[in-house]
Amino acid sequence: MTGQGPLFSTEEEAKLVDHVKYMANLGYGFTITEVVAKANDYAVFLKNRTHDNPLSVKWFHGFRRR
Repeated sequence: MTGQGPLFSTEEEAKLVDHVKYMANLGYGFTITEVVAKANDYAVFLKNRTHDNPLSVKWFHGFRRR
């Protein structure tokens, strides 16, 4: 089964993980919806995605497995 390639490079995904962990260490743990929104904004910023094609919770579950 083939699908779309990864949205973020390994380095880009590591930056997102670091940000989520940093905020959690400050006492602000993001909800799943907030992580998806942050990732979506990051993907739009990187021009990997458009605002009219947002990420979903399904993306989050794959992200968490990685």
